[in-house]
Amino acid sequence: MILDIRYVWLVAAILSSSSGALFFIFRRNYSGYLRKALTYWGAACLSLGACSWISAASPRMMLSIIPVSLTTVTLVFEYVAVAALQQKPFSKAWVLIPPAATVIVYLWFSSVQHNVTIGALLLNVIRITLMARIALSFYRSETDQRFLTDLLSSAVFALMTLSTAGVILSFLRSDHFAPDSDFNTIRTFYNITAIVVAQSVVFSLFLAGMTERLNRDLKRLAMIDPLTDIYNRRAIEEIGSHETSRSVRTGHPISLFMIDIDHFKWVNDTHGHLVGDRVLRAAADTLKNALRAETDIARWGGDEFCALLPGADPSDAEVAAKRLMKAFSELEISIDGHFIRLDISIGIVSKSGDVTEFSSLIQMADMALYKAKGAGRRAFAFA
Repeated sequence: MILDIRYVWLVAAILSSSSGALFFIFRRNYSGYLRKALTYWGAACLSLGACSWISAASPRMMLSIIPVSLTTVTLVFEYVAVAALQQKPFSKAWVLIPPAATVIVYLWFSSVQHNVTIGALLLNVIRITLMARIALSFYRSETDQRFLTDLLSSAVFALMTLSTAGVILSFLRSDHFAPDSDFNTIRTFYNITAIVVAQSVVFSLFLAGMTERLNRDLKRLAMIDPLTDIYNRRAIEEIGSHETSRSVRTGHPISLFMIDIDHFKWVNDTHGHLVGDRVLRAAADTLKNALRAETDIARWGGDEFCALLPGADPSDAEVAAKRLMKAFSELEISIDGHFIRLDISIGIVSKSGDVTEFSSLIQMADMALYKAKGAGRRAFAFA
């Protein structure tokens, strides 16, 4: 059986070039970090495509300066694309050193010390270092959420690293470093075929990973109040229903705060709505800083906020309310050289498994809030 590696490179050229073109078409439908990631990955596809077209013309051209450089540049683009996808900064060293090392190795073993085999081995060392780095980047999660597509992509790059390392070890065991090497051997044929297949798989996984992140971002946008960057009413109702059901099952306590900014209408009427928005953002930040991390905080509507404290009994709720009142008493918002101080009223309900609906908690906390306001505001009251 006669193996012709040019056919493998031809398939790789068609797949990579078409994938790169599709990525650049798709990027118009995205924005922000997803568009940036798609741009870098599309550039990687086109770079690999160009390298494959040159290599398909002649296997001997695989070690000319352009395809050698493009192979490394492809991996660099993929590394940067993963960093963009995970919204992490990339290391400039990983971007600059591998291409520079590639050029140095090529020039040395093609001009100074002519030995194609040793040059190819060292170039593969550079590539497996980059592939291992990409595998590690995919494996590391950017948040508490770990995506299946990232883990699969990490595994694919790890396999490519092992496959290329196997070729290097095979050459080292042969102890034969001919100045001119035959690149149409079975060993090289199967390794390049495996890499072409793996790259095709990981391209699809990258698109799937983008879709997962887009769905996550859309879900987050649907649950976050754009002004204050905390949960909105829809989100807290969903979370509250879940926590209420858990309280019924376990018998653990649950507390709910309904919080209203006293005289907020005066702020809007006196200083305008832009200042009012600043006040609402400052209030949301104060709530997040004053309450414990397990608390779910939401903007219920207008100048009303809601805080859900799973596991908090009446004494815990009272301590949290006092801490919250103190935090707001110390809050000063600078407006054109003047300071606005905020007062709040809090309605509290605290139950231990004897309420079955979150809407009932809201209703009781609302009644307690009116009770606090009726007592002269700047106070908290229990239902």
